[in-house]
Amino acid sequence: MGTTNIGVVLTGMAPQQQAEVAGLLTAELKKRVCGAVCVITDLSTGASAQEILQALEKNGVIPAAAGDEPVYSAAEEEKIRKRLEDLGYL
Repeated sequence: MGTTNIGVVLTGMAPQQQAEVAGLLTAELKKRVCGAVCVITDLSTGASAQEILQALEKNGVIPAAAGDEPVYSAAEEEKIRKRLEDLGYL
């Protein structure tokens, strides 16, 4: 049996009710399927792509986007640059 991914969008109910239903659905669906379960609440009809992506990240369906933080520190970058120069690449 393959992996099943399930996405549910709850609209048209009070926020408290959305939270309760989302919790119950998430718990029950995770028991029954192998794969990602995402229950999205509080999205307006005109939800932006960014809001949907943030909800998917929050629910663990997709990994969080890489930040704008540098991967290497300035000292590490200098070591890498020096090593590449020594090897003749720069």
